[in-house]
Amino acid sequence: MTELDTAPRARATSDLSRRYLCDSGPVLLTGVQAVVRQLVEQHERDRRVGRNVASFVSGYPGSPLAGLDKLLAGEARLAGEHGVVLVPGMNEELAATSVWGSQLELPGGYRDRDGVVGVWYGKGPGLDRATDALRHATTYGANPSGGMLLMVGDDPAAKSSTVPAASERSLAAMNIPVFFPRNAEEIVAFGLYGVALSRASGCPSALKLNADVADGLWTLDRDLAYARHYPAVSWAGSFSLDGDPLAGWHARHGNAAWLRQRARLAALLAEADRLAALADLLGVGALPGHERMVLLGARLVREGLLQQSALSSTDAVCGPERSAALVSAVLDVADACDAAVARGVPAASVEELDLTPVLRARETVPGDGAEAWRAAAAVRDAVLSQVEQLR
Repeated sequence: MTELDTAPRARATSDLSRRYLCDSGPVLLTGVQAVVRQLVEQHERDRRVGRNVASFVSGYPGSPLAGLDKLLAGEARLAGEHGVVLVPGMNEELAATSVWGSQLELPGGYRDRDGVVGVWYGKGPGLDRATDALRHATTYGANPSGGMLLMVGDDPAAKSSTVPAASERSLAAMNIPVFFPRNAEEIVAFGLYGVALSRASGCPSALKLNADVADGLWTLDRDLAYARHYPAVSWAGSFSLDGDPLAGWHARHGNAAWLRQRARLAALLAEADRLAALADLLGVGALPGHERMVLLGARLVREGLLQQSALSSTDAVCGPERSAALVSAVLDVADACDAAVARGVPAASVEELDLTPVLRARETVPGDGAEAWRAAAAVRDAVLSQVEQLR
Protein backbone atom coordinates (compact mmCIF):
# COMPACT_ATOMS: atom_id res chain seq x y z
CA MET A 1 0.00 0.00 0.00
CA THR A 2 1.34 3.38 -0.92
CA GLU A 3 2.45 5.41 2.07
CA LEU A 4 1.05 8.93 2.08
CA ASP A 5 3.29 11.87 2.80
CA THR A 6 1.57 13.56 5.73
CA ALA A 7 4.41 15.90 6.70
CA PRO A 8 3.30 19.51 7.02
CA ARG A 9 4.28 21.66 4.07
CA ALA A 10 5.35 25.25 4.21
CA ARG A 11 2.67 27.58 2.92
CA ALA A 12 3.74 29.46 -0.18
CA THR A 13 3.73 33.18 0.37
CA SER A 14 3.24 35.83 -2.26
CA ASP A 15 3.07 39.59 -2.35
CA LEU A 16 0.79 40.80 -5.12
CA SER A 17 2.24 44.29 -4.89
CA ARG A 18 5.51 42.91 -6.29
CA ARG A 19 3.87 42.94 -9.72
CA TYR A 20 4.67 46.65 -9.80
CA LEU A 21 8.40 46.23 -9.13
CA CYS A 22 10.99 46.17 -11.90
CA ASP A 23 12.56 42.92 -10.67
CA SER A 24 9.26 41.06 -10.28
CA GLY A 25 9.87 38.65 -13.14
CA PRO A 26 6.94 37.53 -15.33
CA VAL A 27 3.63 38.84 -13.96
CA LEU A 28 0.00 39.20 -15.01
CA LEU A 29 -1.26 42.77 -15.18
CA THR A 30 -4.38 44.51 -16.33
CA GLY A 31 -3.89 47.56 -18.49
CA VAL A 32 -4.73 49.84 -15.56
CA GLN A 33 -2.20 48.06 -13.36
CA ALA A 34 0.39 48.51 -16.13
CA VAL A 35 -0.02 52.28 -15.73
CA VAL A 36 1.14 51.91 -12.12
CA ARG A 37 4.05 49.73 -13.26
CA GLN A 38 5.01 52.43 -15.79
CA LEU A 39 5.42 54.99 -13.00
CA VAL A 40 7.71 52.64 -11.09
CA GLU A 41 9.75 51.81 -14.20
CA GLN A 42 10.19 55.52 -14.98
CA HIS A 43 11.42 56.26 -11.46
CA GLU A 44 13.84 53.33 -11.59
CA ARG A 45 15.15 54.35 -15.00
CA ASP A 46 15.90 57.85 -13.70
CA ARG A 47 17.44 56.46 -10.52
CA ARG A 48 19.78 54.25 -12.52
CA VAL A 49 21.34 57.33 -14.10
CA GLY A 50 21.64 59.14 -10.77
CA ARG A 51 18.56 61.38 -11.04
CA ASN A 52 16.06 61.88 -8.20
CA VAL A 53 12.81 62.36 -10.13
CA ALA A 54 9.30 62.16 -8.64
CA SER A 55 5.92 61.66 -10.35
CA PHE A 56 2.94 63.93 -9.68
CA VAL A 57 -0.31 62.21 -10.68
CA SER A 58 -3.69 63.89 -10.89
CA GLY A 59 -6.86 63.19 -12.80
CA TYR A 60 -10.50 62.20 -12.55
CA PRO A 61 -11.62 58.56 -12.48
CA GLY A 62 -13.82 57.08 -15.14
CA SER A 63 -13.99 53.90 -17.17
CA PRO A 64 -11.79 52.54 -18.71
CA LEU A 65 -9.37 54.05 -16.15
CA ALA A 66 -11.73 53.59 -13.21
CA GLY A 67 -9.85 52.36 -10.17
CA LEU A 68 -6.48 53.83 -11.13
CA ASP A 69 -6.67 56.30 -8.25
CA LYS A 70 -7.50 53.50 -5.80
CA LEU A 71 -4.56 51.42 -7.04
CA LEU A 72 -2.17 54.33 -6.58
CA ALA A 73 -3.56 55.24 -3.16
CA GLY A 74 -3.45 51.62 -2.00
CA GLU A 75 0.24 51.05 -2.72
CA ALA A 76 2.06 52.71 0.18
CA ARG A 77 5.54 51.97 -1.20
CA LEU A 78 4.85 54.04 -4.33
CA ALA A 79 5.22 57.33 -2.46
CA GLY A 80 7.99 56.24 -0.12
CA GLU A 81 10.21 54.29 -2.50
CA HIS A 82 9.26 55.52 -5.95
CA GLY A 83 8.34 59.16 -5.48
CA VAL A 84 4.74 58.85 -6.75
CA VAL A 85 2.45 61.54 -5.35
CA LEU A 86 -1.28 61.20 -6.08
CA VAL A 87 -3.57 64.25 -5.81
CA PRO A 88 -6.98 63.34 -7.28
CA GLY A 89 -8.62 66.25 -9.10
CA MET A 90 -12.01 67.75 -8.35
CA ASN A 91 -12.51 67.52 -12.09
CA GLU A 92 -10.42 66.84 -15.20
CA GLU A 93 -9.59 70.50 -15.87
CA LEU A 94 -8.30 71.24 -12.37
CA ALA A 95 -6.26 68.03 -12.50
CA ALA A 96 -4.71 69.04 -15.83
CA THR A 97 -3.92 72.49 -14.43
CA SER A 98 -2.17 70.87 -11.46
CA VAL A 99 -0.13 68.59 -13.70
CA TRP A 100 0.83 71.58 -15.84
CA GLY A 101 1.94 73.34 -12.66
CA SER A 102 4.27 70.45 -11.84
CA GLN A 103 6.36 71.49 -14.86
CA LEU A 104 6.94 75.07 -13.69
CA GLU A 105 10.06 76.20 -11.86
CA LEU A 106 9.52 77.40 -8.30
CA PRO A 107 10.36 81.01 -7.38
CA GLY A 108 14.02 81.40 -6.53
CA GLY A 109 14.88 78.14 -8.28
CA TYR A 110 14.18 76.06 -5.14
CA ARG A 111 13.84 72.32 -5.69
CA ASP A 112 14.42 69.17 -3.65
CA ARG A 113 14.15 66.89 -6.69
CA ASP A 114 15.98 66.81 -9.99
CA GLY A 115 12.64 66.90 -11.77
CA VAL A 116 8.94 65.97 -11.65
CA VAL A 117 7.06 63.88 -14.20
CA GLY A 118 3.51 65.20 -14.42
CA VAL A 119 0.90 62.52 -15.21
CA TRP A 120 -2.74 63.31 -16.02
CA TYR A 121 -5.40 60.61 -16.32
CA GLY A 122 -9.00 60.75 -17.49
CA LYS A 123 -11.42 59.38 -20.04
CA GLY A 124 -12.18 60.82 -23.48
CA PRO A 125 -14.98 63.23 -22.47
CA GLY A 126 -12.76 64.43 -19.63
CA LEU A 127 -10.07 65.29 -22.16
CA ASP A 128 -12.58 67.60 -23.88
CA ARG A 129 -13.16 69.39 -20.60
CA ALA A 130 -9.43 69.72 -19.89
CA THR A 131 -8.39 71.08 -23.30
CA ASP A 132 -7.89 74.68 -22.17
CA ALA A 133 -5.40 73.71 -19.46
CA LEU A 134 -3.66 71.19 -21.74
CA ARG A 135 -3.40 73.69 -24.60
CA HIS A 136 -1.71 76.13 -22.23
CA ALA A 137 0.60 73.38 -20.99
CA THR A 138 1.60 72.61 -24.57
CA THR A 139 2.17 76.30 -25.31
CA TYR A 140 4.30 76.91 -22.22
CA GLY A 141 6.13 73.58 -22.55
CA ALA A 142 7.06 70.66 -20.33
CA ASN A 143 10.12 70.88 -18.10
CA PRO A 144 13.13 69.11 -19.69
CA SER A 145 14.01 67.66 -16.29
CA GLY A 146 10.54 66.19 -15.77
CA GLY A 147 8.13 65.76 -18.65
CA MET A 148 4.37 65.50 -18.96
CA LEU A 149 2.39 62.36 -19.80
CA LEU A 150 -1.36 62.04 -20.41
CA MET A 151 -3.19 58.75 -19.85
CA VAL A 152 -6.37 59.07 -21.91
CA GLY A 153 -8.97 56.32 -21.59
CA ASP A 154 -11.02 55.83 -24.75
CA ASP A 155 -14.27 53.88 -25.00
CA PRO A 156 -14.94 53.61 -28.76
CA ALA A 157 -17.77 51.10 -28.29
CA ALA A 158 -19.46 53.26 -25.62
CA LYS A 159 -19.50 50.31 -23.22
CA SER A 160 -19.65 52.62 -20.22
CA SER A 161 -20.01 56.03 -21.84
CA THR A 162 -22.91 58.03 -23.23
CA VAL A 163 -21.07 58.58 -26.53
CA PRO A 164 -18.15 56.79 -28.23
CA ALA A 165 -14.75 58.36 -27.55
CA ALA A 166 -11.70 58.57 -29.79
CA SER A 167 -9.29 61.20 -28.50
CA GLU A 168 -6.43 61.19 -31.02
CA ARG A 169 -7.87 64.03 -33.12
CA SER A 170 -8.43 66.21 -30.06
CA LEU A 171 -4.87 65.56 -28.94
CA ALA A 172 -3.48 66.23 -32.41
CA ALA A 173 -5.35 69.56 -32.48
CA MET A 174 -3.36 70.56 -29.39
CA ASN A 175 -0.08 69.41 -30.99
CA ILE A 176 0.22 66.53 -28.51
CA PRO A 177 1.83 63.36 -29.94
CA VAL A 178 -0.11 60.15 -29.31
CA PHE A 179 1.10 56.63 -28.49
CA PHE A 180 -1.35 53.76 -28.96
CA PRO A 181 -0.29 50.71 -26.87
CA ARG A 182 -1.80 47.28 -27.53
CA ASN A 183 -0.90 45.52 -24.27
CA ALA A 184 0.74 45.95 -20.86
CA GLU A 185 4.31 45.84 -22.15
CA GLU A 186 3.59 48.59 -24.64
CA ILE A 187 1.84 50.69 -21.97
CA VAL A 188 5.05 50.62 -19.95
CA ALA A 189 7.43 50.99 -22.90
CA PHE A 190 5.41 53.70 -24.68
CA GLY A 191 5.10 55.56 -21.38
CA LEU A 192 8.89 55.61 -21.10
CA TYR A 193 9.11 56.81 -24.71
CA GLY A 194 6.48 59.47 -24.02
CA VAL A 195 8.34 60.92 -21.06
CA ALA A 196 11.61 60.96 -23.02
CA LEU A 197 9.86 62.68 -25.96
CA SER A 198 8.26 65.23 -23.66
CA ARG A 199 11.59 66.09 -22.07
CA ALA A 200 13.28 66.46 -25.45
CA SER A 201 10.52 68.36 -27.27
CA GLY A 202 8.72 70.27 -24.53
CA CYS A 203 5.36 68.83 -25.65
CA PRO A 204 3.18 66.71 -23.39
CA SER A 205 2.86 63.15 -24.71
CA ALA A 206 -0.30 61.06 -24.55
CA LEU A 207 -1.10 57.36 -24.29
CA LYS A 208 -4.42 56.40 -25.86
CA LEU A 209 -5.73 53.52 -23.72
CA ASN A 210 -8.66 51.75 -25.32
CA ALA A 211 -11.14 50.01 -23.06
CA ASP A 212 -10.10 46.56 -24.30
CA VAL A 213 -6.44 47.31 -23.49
CA ALA A 214 -7.17 48.89 -20.10
CA ASP A 215 -9.52 46.07 -19.05
CA GLY A 216 -7.48 43.23 -20.58
CA LEU A 217 -5.16 40.88 -18.73
CA TRP A 218 -1.60 40.80 -20.04
CA THR A 219 1.74 39.17 -19.34
CA LEU A 220 4.68 41.42 -18.61
CA ASP A 221 8.08 39.74 -18.35
CA ARG A 222 10.61 42.48 -19.09
CA ASP A 223 12.42 44.90 -16.79
CA LEU A 224 11.90 47.87 -19.07
CA ALA A 225 13.64 50.32 -16.75
CA TYR A 226 16.86 48.48 -17.53
CA ALA A 227 16.18 48.12 -21.26
CA ARG A 228 17.92 50.45 -23.68
CA HIS A 229 16.39 51.57 -26.93
CA TYR A 230 18.35 52.97 -29.84
CA PRO A 231 17.53 54.45 -33.24
CA ALA A 232 17.39 52.05 -36.16
CA VAL A 233 20.97 52.62 -37.27
CA SER A 234 23.97 50.36 -37.58
CA TRP A 235 26.33 51.31 -34.78
CA ALA A 236 29.12 49.35 -36.43
CA GLY A 237 28.69 51.00 -39.82
CA SER A 238 27.79 54.58 -38.88
CA PHE A 239 31.21 56.22 -38.93
CA SER A 240 33.31 58.33 -41.24
CA LEU A 241 35.32 56.69 -44.02
CA ASP A 242 38.05 59.33 -43.67
CA GLY A 243 39.88 57.55 -40.88
CA ASP A 244 43.43 58.23 -42.00
CA PRO A 245 43.11 62.04 -42.41
CA LEU A 246 41.27 62.24 -39.09
CA ALA A 247 43.99 60.14 -37.42
CA GLY A 248 46.55 62.78 -38.39
CA TRP A 249 44.41 65.54 -36.93
CA HIS A 250 43.93 63.64 -33.65
CA ALA A 251 47.65 62.88 -33.49
CA ARG A 252 48.41 66.60 -33.74
CA HIS A 253 46.01 67.14 -30.83
CA GLY A 254 47.68 64.62 -28.56
CA ASN A 255 46.01 61.29 -29.34
CA ALA A 256 48.34 59.24 -31.54
CA ALA A 257 46.39 56.08 -30.67
CA TRP A 258 43.12 57.39 -32.14
CA LEU A 259 43.11 55.18 -35.25
CA ARG A 260 43.83 52.04 -33.21
CA GLN A 261 41.09 52.93 -30.68
CA ARG A 262 38.65 53.63 -33.50
CA ALA A 263 39.32 50.23 -35.06
CA ARG A 264 38.88 48.57 -31.66
CA LEU A 265 35.52 50.27 -31.07
CA ALA A 266 34.26 49.43 -34.56
CA ALA A 267 35.27 45.77 -34.16
CA LEU A 268 33.59 45.56 -30.75
CA LEU A 269 30.32 47.01 -32.10
CA ALA A 270 30.40 44.73 -35.15
CA GLU A 271 30.91 41.64 -32.99
CA ALA A 272 28.09 42.74 -30.68
CA ASP A 273 25.78 43.15 -33.68
CA ARG A 274 26.57 39.59 -34.72
CA LEU A 275 25.91 38.24 -31.22
CA ALA A 276 22.73 40.25 -30.69
CA ALA A 277 20.72 37.95 -32.97
CA LEU A 278 21.90 34.90 -31.02
CA ALA A 279 21.15 36.60 -27.72
CA ASP A 280 17.61 37.41 -28.88
CA LEU A 281 17.07 33.80 -29.99
CA LEU A 282 18.74 31.89 -27.16
CA GLY A 283 18.92 34.44 -24.37
CA VAL A 284 22.07 36.17 -23.12
CA GLY A 285 22.50 33.53 -20.42
CA ALA A 286 23.09 30.83 -23.04
CA LEU A 287 26.14 32.60 -24.49
CA PRO A 288 29.72 31.90 -23.34
CA GLY A 289 31.17 34.34 -20.83
CA HIS A 290 33.49 36.05 -23.32
CA GLU A 291 30.62 36.74 -25.72
CA ARG A 292 28.53 38.15 -22.91
CA MET A 293 31.39 40.52 -22.15
CA VAL A 294 31.42 41.59 -25.80
CA LEU A 295 27.76 42.59 -25.44
CA LEU A 296 28.55 44.37 -22.18
CA GLY A 297 31.48 46.22 -23.71
CA ALA A 298 29.36 47.31 -26.68
CA ARG A 299 26.76 48.65 -24.28
CA LEU A 300 29.44 50.71 -22.54
CA VAL A 301 30.52 52.10 -25.91
CA ARG A 302 26.99 52.95 -27.03
CA GLU A 303 25.80 54.51 -23.80
CA GLY A 304 29.06 55.80 -22.40
CA LEU A 305 30.42 57.30 -25.63
CA LEU A 306 28.08 57.45 -28.60
CA GLN A 307 24.82 58.65 -27.10
CA GLN A 308 25.90 62.27 -26.85
CA SER A 309 23.20 64.58 -25.48
CA ALA A 310 22.72 67.97 -27.08
CA LEU A 311 20.55 68.95 -24.08
CA SER A 312 23.43 68.55 -21.61
CA SER A 313 25.65 71.54 -20.90
CA THR A 314 28.52 69.13 -20.18
CA ASP A 315 28.02 66.69 -23.04
CA ALA A 316 26.81 68.98 -25.82
CA VAL A 317 30.42 69.66 -26.85
CA CYS A 318 33.24 67.14 -26.55
CA GLY A 319 36.80 68.21 -27.33
CA PRO A 320 39.45 65.79 -28.62
CA GLU A 321 41.22 65.26 -25.28
CA ARG A 322 37.98 64.71 -23.38
CA SER A 323 36.88 62.26 -26.09
CA ALA A 324 40.18 60.37 -25.82
CA ALA A 325 39.90 60.24 -22.03
CA LEU A 326 36.37 58.80 -22.19
CA VAL A 327 37.34 56.23 -24.83
CA SER A 328 40.32 55.07 -22.77
CA ALA A 329 38.21 54.74 -19.62
CA VAL A 330 35.49 52.73 -21.39
CA LEU A 331 37.94 50.37 -23.10
CA ASP A 332 39.88 49.81 -19.87
CA VAL A 333 36.68 48.83 -18.05
CA ALA A 334 35.59 46.56 -20.93
CA ASP A 335 39.00 44.84 -20.92
CA ALA A 336 38.90 44.39 -17.14
CA CYS A 337 35.44 42.79 -17.30
CA ASP A 338 36.59 40.39 -20.02
CA ALA A 339 39.73 39.53 -18.03
CA ALA A 340 37.64 38.83 -14.92
CA VAL A 341 35.53 36.28 -16.82
CA ALA A 342 38.70 34.74 -18.28
CA ARG A 343 40.05 34.11 -14.79
CA GLY A 344 36.86 32.32 -13.75
CA VAL A 345 34.50 35.00 -12.46
CA PRO A 346 30.90 34.18 -13.52
CA ALA A 347 29.69 36.48 -16.29
CA ALA A 348 26.50 37.13 -14.33
CA SER A 349 28.54 38.57 -11.45
CA VAL A 350 30.23 41.01 -13.80
CA GLU A 351 26.91 41.98 -15.40
CA GLU A 352 25.48 42.77 -11.97
CA LEU A 353 28.15 45.38 -11.25
CA ASP A 354 27.04 48.99 -10.97
CA LEU A 355 28.52 50.47 -14.14
CA THR A 356 26.60 53.73 -13.77
CA PRO A 357 29.77 55.84 -13.22
CA VAL A 358 31.07 54.81 -16.65
CA LEU A 359 27.70 55.15 -18.36
CA ARG A 360 27.28 58.66 -16.92
CA ALA A 361 30.87 59.76 -17.48
CA ARG A 362 29.71 61.88 -20.43
CA GLU A 363 27.78 63.95 -17.89
CA THR A 364 30.29 63.95 -15.04
CA VAL A 365 33.67 64.32 -16.74
CA PRO A 366 34.09 68.07 -17.22
CA GLY A 367 36.15 70.30 -19.44
CA ASP A 368 39.03 69.16 -21.59
CA GLY A 369 42.74 68.51 -21.31
CA ALA A 370 44.32 67.33 -18.07
CA GLU A 371 41.14 67.94 -16.07
CA ALA A 372 39.18 65.56 -18.29
CA TRP A 373 41.88 62.88 -18.06
CA ARG A 374 41.93 63.07 -14.24
CA ALA A 375 38.14 62.87 -13.96
CA ALA A 376 37.86 59.99 -16.45
CA ALA A 377 40.63 58.11 -14.66
CA ALA A 378 38.81 58.52 -11.34
CA VAL A 379 35.62 57.09 -12.86
CA ARG A 380 37.55 54.21 -14.41
CA ASP A 381 39.40 53.37 -11.19
CA ALA A 382 36.18 53.36 -9.15
CA VAL A 383 34.68 50.70 -11.44
CA LEU A 384 37.92 48.71 -11.78
CA SER A 385 38.09 48.38 -8.00
CA GLN A 386 34.69 46.66 -8.11
CA VAL A 387 35.86 44.31 -10.85
CA GLU A 388 39.04 43.39 -9.00
CA GLN A 389 37.05 42.37 -5.92
CA LEU A 390 35.07 39.77 -7.85
CA ARG A 391 35.93 36.15 -7.17
